[in-house]
Amino acid sequence: MKIGESAEETVIREVKEEIGQDVEQLEFVSSYSYEKKEMLMLGYKAVVKKKSFKLSAEVDSVEWVKYEEALSLLREGSVAWQLVKTIIEQ
Repeated sequence: MKIGESAEETVIREVKEEIGQDVEQLEFVSSYSYEKKEMLMLGYKAVVKKKSFKLSAEVDSVEWVKYEEALSLLREGSVAWQLVKTIIEQ
């Protein structure tokens, strides 16, 4: 987060900077404790207008997948896995 920026503004900026997508809708899902780094992670569901990805140097790869397919690609119990599972169950 940048000074003066809300969590939502951070998500919108980071999605644009890291994968080149413009967020059209944003919904807070849940917060997650990330004990390994003593951090609190905030999970959001973002809707974007689908276009070609433009990756930053911080991103190795990205692809579109359905939520149901995403669970099998993530480590069970990880913050990302928990977030996707919560969204599926909503």
